[in-house]
Amino acid sequence: MLVPHQKEIQSAAAAIEAGGVVCVPTETGYGLAVAYDDPTAMKALFEAKGRDIINAPVGLIAATSEQTNMVVEQFSFLALRLAQRYWPGPLTMVLSAKKNLLPEIVNGQGNVGIRISSHPCASLLALSVGKPITATSANRSGESICCDIQEAKACFGDLVSVYLDGGWIDNDGFSTVITVEGEHYNVLRQGVINLLDSKEYCDG
Repeated sequence: MLVPHQKEIQSAAAAIEAGGVVCVPTETGYGLAVAYDDPTAMKALFEAKGRDIINAPVGLIAATSEQTNMVVEQFSFLALRLAQRYWPGPLTMVLSAKKNLLPEIVNGQGNVGIRISSHPCASLLALSVGKPITATSANRSGESICCDIQEAKACFGDLVSVYLDGGWIDNDGFSTVITVEGEHYNVLRQGVINLLDSKEYCDG
């Protein structure tokens, strides 16, 4: 695993704080990151992907539980257990969102998807920014996800402010996405984590 130097991550964080889009390696492939609460940057993100806002929401990556609390209204006991078991890692939980978040990250039921990333670069970037960042895949809408920084540069060019090189990442998996309501969960997308393999959580 190739991890960019701290100075590179700090430069990427500064770009996000200035409203830019950053290409960042995550545990499930390259992603495009902007600040979760920057509407101008969010618009630039959707334009870079060639994606219509009606196909929102995009998921988020946080670095700490304090950052997840910036966007999540409440964690149920089950959500906390799942977080303790699978975070940091590729489990995105769709939970009740706080009021007045951008529509690009909130679904029609008022929920937001978030995970704490296990990739050191993604985690350090969110930590340096001081708030959650978007975790949408680095690809044009309908096309394959970029596997290395050269592919990403060819795809996005100057639509992305900073490219963080994490080496080649095989895009052979996605984060598992689940909704958690009270003490029950529902799998929306089966990814690299299979909750059914863990009997402790099979009552969801």
